[in-house]
Amino acid sequence: MQSVRVLVLGQGFVGEYLASLLRMHSVSYAATTTDGRNGTIAWRLPADANTPADFSLLPVASTVVVTFPLPGCPAARRLLDGYIDHAQRVCADHPRLRWIYLGSSRGFKEVPSTRFTKPDVSAGGPRVEAEECVIAEYAGHVLNLVGLWGGARQPESWARFYTSPERLRSRLNDRSLHLIHGADAARAIYAVAMCTAELPAGRWLVSDERV
Repeated sequence: MQSVRVLVLGQGFVGEYLASLLRMHSVSYAATTTDGRNGTIAWRLPADANTPADFSLLPVASTVVVTFPLPGCPAARRLLDGYIDHAQRVCADHPRLRWIYLGSSRGFKEVPSTRFTKPDVSAGGPRVEAEECVIAEYAGHVLNLVGLWGGARQPESWARFYTSPERLRSRLNDRSLHLIHGADAARAIYAVAMCTAELPAGRWLVSDERV
């Protein structure tokens, strides 16, 4: 199977914007979906830890973007170790992979928060545990995304969650409503994926200016 520069595991909402950006810049890539729609590879990481994933379906890439949530460190290890083993079998001298994992901002409770703020695992759940694993054990890069909008995801459709002006005002005043367009999230991913410098492992908050 031909190698690519970027492999996108899970071409969902953000993945669509990222794929468009990669095509625009003529960057070779491959992407997966659970059903193989729109020319993607039909692939998924089985929920059952005892069911092996078929990594042989995936091309070898220098950067892998994981867009779907991983339920804890064991799941993260199963995915990343499995793909690393596959890449090394296909190409013995394969360079070290660059991992980009899309995380949530749910674990950040301090106001303000920065990329160095320690997320609250009890608030973020197993997803934050997986993020810490990707950073600490695989020198990965976690992009914690805030509320995504764009296309069919329009903020005005969320008004049903705020049944009174007071509830909306309270949400705005406590600085807990943050949005970013899918295209801007894709640009952040692209910047990390295409960076030619040696990036330190860690996390970045991908948000508006109201963090």
